Amino acid sequence: MKPLYLLLAAFMLAFAPVSQAQDKAAEDEYFDVYTLIRQGDTFAAKGKVDKARTNYISAQQSLRKLQADYPYFEPKVVKFRLDYLSAQLSAKPATNALPAAGSGATTAIDLAGMNEQVSAGDADQLVAFKVRWDVGKRYEEKLKLGAALEVIIPQELAGMIPGASKPAAGAKSQTMKADVLLNQDLAISVLSQRDNGGREFELKFGNTVLNVKADGKTVANFDPTGASANVLPDPDMATTLKQLSGAKLKLLTGANGQLESVEDLEEFLARVGGTNIPDAKSLVTNITPELQKSMLESAAGSGFAPDHPVKVGETWTSANEVQSEDVGSLKVAIDYTFKGWADHNQHKCAVIDLNGKFTPVLKISPDASSPVTIQAKMTGRIWYDPEQGTIVETIFQPDVQAKVNFGTAVISAKLGLQANTRLTELADLAK
Repeated sequence: MKPLYLLLAAFMLAFAPVSQAQDKAAEDEYFDVYTLIRQGDTFAAKGKVDKARTNYISAQQSLRKLQADYPYFEPKVVKFRLDYLSAQLSAKPATNALPAAGSGATTAIDLAGMNEQVSAGDADQLVAFKVRWDVGKRYEEKLKLGAALEVIIPQELAGMIPGASKPAAGAKSQTMKADVLLNQDLAISVLSQRDNGGREFELKFGNTVLNVKADGKTVANFDPTGASANVLPDPDMATTLKQLSGAKLKLLTGANGQLESVEDLEEFLARVGGTNIPDAKSLVTNITPELQKSMLESAAGSGFAPDHPVKVGETWTSANEVQSEDVGSLKVAIDYTFKGWADHNQHKCAVIDLNGKFTPVLKISPDASSPVTIQAKMTGRIWYDPEQGTIVETIFQPDVQAKVNFGTAVISAKLGLQANTRLTELADLAK
């Protein structure tokens, strides 16, 4: 047997340089492909769709050639990249136009990611979804919100609704439509670690771009960049939007990442509200701690995470109830599913899909002649980077339908929302 071992060793020594050379050549080609993909992702994030597509096609062709020339080079990685490129090339380009109000789904937000192909990866890998918030880092984000509202008012109730005109002759109802587009820049700075293991944050508001239409006509437009003319019916609105830029809030969390308090809220409201909020202190008092916590936990990214590591395919549920003394309560139940992995906005992300249901419990006056029925649901997706411990992007799509009965007459409303938050930069505070 010894001569056989010597012969095998001789072959290994003889062919080792060839194998190493092939591996090096494959690695070099793969690096070039990866560079093309990263550049394509950068173009796509900036809205340069044609340039992104050119890069993706070139990368796809090169990757297929690499797969044919070096079939044993990282086959799982190569397949993952090919699947990603196929998904990017098949995704429909985003549009910035709103559809008809009340359709239940606006397209003001880039929703291509909702159809992004997801890879199962290592099915046995456990992932702990925990937003880390590294001290000394600044997380810059862009929030985009699109909303479309449609209200149908029967003829006999048209005079009860402000702004509603009488239906045309022969019509049984009047339809009112409103569309809203909002872009908001945000910067979240992690200032320090607290003694209890939590964090001290500074939330700073940047530029705000706002457009509001009623029945297809622009009634308000604000764009500090000058890309479009400002149309503001109320001077106080202009003051509020201008004052919002640069306004700050301080947030304090506990060791578990849960929000504990919001500092400087009174000063914040006094700054951005101006004469519209003559008593900011009173308003703050009326905002319940539960409502503050619910709103700002979403911004802090701590509301979605399970309390244990999970594998691809697992589902967990989050249930919460927000109370309001005047209005009632809102019960929220959301199912989250770890769908798999995707290269997204230059991050390797774990992808979570969500489906939720909202159950309002409204406080109705003793005279129950006007019962209100509301149906609300939400779908969405979250991209989480485990290596950096941060949320890269979220898309939420709530859909609400409501009816108010006045005897035999019924006012119905449909509200379609799309909210997208995307991490645009992660940098040191010193920069």
